[in-house]
Amino acid sequence: TGLSANTLYDVYVQADCGSSGTSGWSLAGTGRTACNTVAMPYLEGFDGVWPPDCWDIDNGTRTPVQFGGDYMEASFWSWSSGNYAVAVSPVITLTADARASFAWSHLFSTTYPGDQLILRVAEAGTSNWDTIKNLQGPPFSAPGAGNTTPAATFVPEVMILDAGLTGKDVVFEFIFNSGWGPDCFVDDFLVEALPA
Repeated sequence: TGLSANTLYDVYVQADCGSSGTSGWSLAGTGRTACNTVAMPYLEGFDGVWPPDCWDIDNGTRTPVQFGGDYMEASFWSWSSGNYAVAVSPVITLTADARASFAWSHLFSTTYPGDQLILRVAEAGTSNWDTIKNLQGPPFSAPGAGNTTPAATFVPEVMILDAGLTGKDVVFEFIFNSGWGPDCFVDDFLVEALPA
């Protein structure tokens, strides 16, 4: 108790040797405290600090990177087929019926048709994932995108979340599955109350 959230701490240990006194302090390890739950509206533009605060990006065979200081990038062009990256959001409290949105850029290639971007949501602490967006194949192409560069205009996506999640803490998970095709870019992930 009394520690700050999302903060790196060194942990020291000292032995109590009874009547002989105590040992010196020794470094037992280093660890980061858990993040606080965040409220809606929640916006992550993937610019600035990388990785974004309280995002977990280390659960795949590859790791997403930051492109141009402004986007999250899955470098499919340099990942062989079958590799994938996972980016998990901080815990977000849905205080009202909500929607999620993000924008993406990717060039579909008939030579490498297996690229895929999935967005899932689950109640925090469970593994009951619900896929809310699955992009693959010819529709997964933004006009003007290149093999390793995003289009000038990203494609927007808006998904209404199941009302059963209202009032709960949830996490979102982007899964980037590489088919060894062009890179995939994501920007402006937003979770907000449904408009009236």
